[in-house]
Amino acid sequence: LLCGLNYPNLKHKLYGCVNDCLDWDHSLKTTFQFDETRVLIDQNPDGSVITAPTQIPTRQNLTAQLGWLISGVKAGDCLVFVFAGHGCQVRNAQGGLDEALVPEDFSPESPESQLVYEDELHWFFQRLPSGSFLTVILDCCHASHMLDVPYAVDTSSRPPRTLTTCERPQEAPRRTDAAWDQAQLAHAQARPRFLPTFAATVPRQRRTPEGVGAHLDRMTLDPGVTAFLFAASRSPEIALDANIKKHQRGVMSFCLLEALEKLEHRCTYEMLLEKATETMEDIRAKYMPTMDQHIQLTFCPNSAPNEVVVFDEAYATVAQHRLSQQMAATGRHDGHPLSQDGAMPTPMREVSTDFIPAPMYPMGEHGDAQSAPHQQQAQAEQPPSGAPHSRLYLVVHAAYGLASAVNGPCDPFVMTRVGREQHRTSTVQGSIEPLWEKENHFTFPVHDANSSLDLEVFNSAQNQLVGRTVVDLKAMPPAHWHRRRVRLQDQYGRPAGEAELEFDVRLEPLQQRPPPRTGPRTPAPRASQRAKARSPLAACDQPVREEGGSGTERVVGSNKA
Repeated sequence: LLCGLNYPNLKHKLYGCVNDCLDWDHSLKTTFQFDETRVLIDQNPDGSVITAPTQIPTRQNLTAQLGWLISGVKAGDCLVFVFAGHGCQVRNAQGGLDEALVPEDFSPESPESQLVYEDELHWFFQRLPSGSFLTVILDCCHASHMLDVPYAVDTSSRPPRTLTTCERPQEAPRRTDAAWDQAQLAHAQARPRFLPTFAATVPRQRRTPEGVGAHLDRMTLDPGVTAFLFAASRSPEIALDANIKKHQRGVMSFCLLEALEKLEHRCTYEMLLEKATETMEDIRAKYMPTMDQHIQLTFCPNSAPNEVVVFDEAYATVAQHRLSQQMAATGRHDGHPLSQDGAMPTPMREVSTDFIPAPMYPMGEHGDAQSAPHQQQAQAEQPPSGAPHSRLYLVVHAAYGLASAVNGPCDPFVMTRVGREQHRTSTVQGSIEPLWEKENHFTFPVHDANSSLDLEVFNSAQNQLVGRTVVDLKAMPPAHWHRRRVRLQDQYGRPAGEAELEFDVRLEPLQQRPPPRTGPRTPAPRASQRAKARSPLAACDQPVREEGGSGTERVVGSNKA
């Protein structure tokens, strides 16, 4: 389950959370081959607002899909929950402090009623059975206590410290509207991922029983669950949303995804944390020296970070195996700290028939520019057949040097086209250095027959083509934003003076359910090729070492995110 919230309707807007969500979705589907992912986002990549009711990350949708994530889970199942957005602290009516994730329908008028509190996440996760495998990635502030476990790796000290006890969080300083404004870093387009702390006015019934919790040495999570949580910052620190490599994203998500790439997507959680921390320290030293956030990894005591390979279900039963060894050695048989309170209810899997599993984006209208001779070739293309396999997102920014290609008045606009679908920007009156800030975001369906994106700059004052460029879609790496500034050519393929066009483009594959597997998967050295033939118990005793640097039936070892 992946949730990304930019909060377009709030004062405290963010800009990189939807990008984080879609980047993680692409990685889990294509690299780690998860069986099913579900995406909740409040904006499309082109900036338009999501309108599908079941895909908006409201409190109701978020909790409903958390219920889907943990339902029907068996030993060997691998689950992931990703949240990118705001976190906050709440002074509760009982005089304590709660931490929470902020859904899309959060309202400053009644703030406490539309949050997802830490004890609610604990309640969901306590229903996971022994032998299951959970990874939680929370790229927001106030997230380090969202997994009810006592063990953590604190990277704010060098070398990192391993903590074996935990305490309830203390109220963080600088959590006001004024502090939120001050925490922004203009040169990095950085914004903090917290909302100001507020006081609840109505007592709230907690979802977990009184007298339990990792801070009391009675964690709610089954100790046989292999579980990890990456939090973007410690409680007093500020997790940032920033422009890194010309694109907006969460600093922690960027560091983790970069680390996975450098480690070739085959590493333990300890190796991933170390490499991501190196990347974050490099950003701090070279780009944002005032950034105070440090990644914190919390984990179940029976699943050591150096023993478990990231997202690999062959290691799902590590905690269960370790727990059984401890119980055999001590003669104990009460595996779960809450077992004396009665057996946990077995959750029933509820099939959600109206949920949209991957973003589908509204298509724009055809442009109304006049046809030019070189446009007629596109009109001759055969209409696409079947559903599109990808969506293309385009943001046109600016053109430069048009004076070298235009004689006389210049009122430029840009015509964009993929196959038979075309859109145009607004016209900038009287400019040879136009900058587009509205009517410049476009979305295209991409079919198998579509191989290129055409961009043409016109001068409406003289009804002439200034220059054009073509982007090869077949050669474009998917699921990443690409900033391009390219030299334009005239209709004969010659340079159009010094004219250039600057734009962002992203090719996003549409999610499809993978075909059912008809046989065992072949073991391979990459985590993206699941080694199902390997014994999970054998995996427990053979940790990886670093070298050089929707039906009701579910199979054991399936993956959900």
